[in-house]
Amino acid sequence: MVFGSRVQLPIEEWPQPLTNIEQQVLELKPSTSLMAHIEVNPLITAVEKFSSLNELKRVFSYVLRFIDGCRKRRATSAYLSLAESDRALEAIIRITQQCYLRDELKAVKSDEPVGNPLRPLSPILNSAGILAVGGRLSQAPLPESSKHPVLLPKTAHLTKLLINHYHDMTLHGGPKVVQSLLQRFYWIIGARNLVRNLLSKCVKCIRMKPMFHQPLMADLPASRFAQGRAFLNVGVDLAGPFSLKSGPRRNSPIVKAYFSIFVCMSVKAIHLELLSSLSTPCFLAALDRFIGRRGLPSAIFSDNGTNFRGAARHLSETHQFLASSQPQIESHLLAHQIAWIFNPPSAPNFGGLWEAGVKSVKKHLKHVLHNQSFNYEEFQTILISCEAICNSRPLCAIGVNPNDGVDILTPGHFLTGAPLLARAESDVSETYIPPLKRWLLVSQATQCFWKRWKSDYLNTLIQRNKWTSSTDNIKVDDVVIIQTPNCPPQHWPLGIVTKVSPGVDEVVRVATVRTSHGVLSRPASKLAILPVGDPRE
Repeated sequence: MVFGSRVQLPIEEWPQPLTNIEQQVLELKPSTSLMAHIEVNPLITAVEKFSSLNELKRVFSYVLRFIDGCRKRRATSAYLSLAESDRALEAIIRITQQCYLRDELKAVKSDEPVGNPLRPLSPILNSAGILAVGGRLSQAPLPESSKHPVLLPKTAHLTKLLINHYHDMTLHGGPKVVQSLLQRFYWIIGARNLVRNLLSKCVKCIRMKPMFHQPLMADLPASRFAQGRAFLNVGVDLAGPFSLKSGPRRNSPIVKAYFSIFVCMSVKAIHLELLSSLSTPCFLAALDRFIGRRGLPSAIFSDNGTNFRGAARHLSETHQFLASSQPQIESHLLAHQIAWIFNPPSAPNFGGLWEAGVKSVKKHLKHVLHNQSFNYEEFQTILISCEAICNSRPLCAIGVNPNDGVDILTPGHFLTGAPLLARAESDVSETYIPPLKRWLLVSQATQCFWKRWKSDYLNTLIQRNKWTSSTDNIKVDDVVIIQTPNCPPQHWPLGIVTKVSPGVDEVVRVATVRTSHGVLSRPASKLAILPVGDPRE
């Protein structure tokens, strides 16, 4: 017996035998490797390292002077001359043509026909041995450079440097000005599109006249379609100031007054409250008066007042009030279980419903106020009259068919059952109506209004009146120009997008931008993308 051997172990614990390895020799097929060698002219590589034509000519001028010095032809001056600069430019043009127009040069030197792109130009070699346009102007009273301009390809780096040089020389002139100056000395193949493309990427030109990003108009929010009582979801805004007399006497001192507007998001009914000042208690009192007369809203939408902080000297008092009173108003609404929803900063188009309401009220006030001074009670009466007029305006287009009836749907139908300026109806208070039937009549009238609201009014909201085309979304790390009011375009700040907020339709309409002064949230319509990675930046 051999102690410690595997014979002492049970059969189940014996190690498994080694798997037999099949001795197969795979067929090896020869493979072919192709290597493409692209010959790159080192001089062209050197030219492409420059972003300025003057710098390129200066360096090549010193290189040619050094070569002349090696040949014992010393320079007469320590400074570069115009002849040396022109000589350097001719050398750069020769290098460019030998790289990009090699076949055309060979064809012209051997008196063979050139290809189709250059055949109408009848290319020739000028006195400096440079490929130029032959054309039909040899007898014209023009300079030699205009009769036979030098041919340049549009893909060469030298061509881009020349376009940028003439663009700077003309103080950032337009494409037509730059192209007209270029054609006096050079003929660039496809110059028009190339000049427009390069000038559209000029950072200074973009900063002076940026193309702001305009996303597709968003779908209407669900609050615009909520069926229920009026003013369930409201938008609020402030307007003013207006000059009023503090008392009924003629010599009463003049004070400022404002008004707040509450707009129903569903039926566009408005409610106006006069404010004696832009203080937080005054606005909260107006809010309580609105709640007492119109009911408790579930949500209030408004502009974001925080975007006006830090610029109080340049802004109106209403914007300052929104910025300074935001915490107090939020706590007051929290006690009433009301949600206060803010629009993005500097985005008045997000609150177009109440902005249009302010515009309508001011339009009526301008026709009444003129240069007259009213006291508080008189102005409040005028303001409520404007409210009644705005709540009597039709919600949809007025038809021309007489069979449609004369009862046009207005916001007043959802407030009082009829337009607020409708004439008085006959007295039916003595007519007996059974209680059940009376309730059915009221329900029928209410349902009729909402049925007309869905059939007549909602169809008017289906179209996008503007911002109908979709554009590429703003992305993170994009360099943007931020449009700033009361500031010239050349001083508009730059920023980098750090966060985007796409909507339900995946369209970015709000972005967070980091600037040298902090982090801002701005609508996409106030941002212009700046091209990066361009040699002219």
